[in-house]
Amino acid sequence: MSSSFAKVYLSKVDGKASALAQVVFLYLSKYADENGICYPSLKTLVTHTNISKKTIIKLIRELHDIDAIRIEKSGYNKIFYRIMHKKYGNHE
Repeated sequence: MSSSFAKVYLSKVDGKASALAQVVFLYLSKYADENGICYPSLKTLVTHTNISKKTIIKLIRELHDIDAIRIEKSGYNKIFYRIMHKKYGNHE
């Protein structure tokens, strides 16, 4: 992950989110599609970040609470995340 990528995305959460929440936000941002949507499972997030499942759940809630992400469900009740960032035209 390049430092310029990190700077662009971290500007959304810098000073608002904990360091671990920023790690999760960067991971989600790295794998988001052109609409800012990504859908990693909790297991995938745990594996790639080395953060416990319980903590990942708390960090996702933290990111949601500061409007960095939206948590949404597809028609099949599969959870996905929408990155709220100007790059995707869906920031507030």
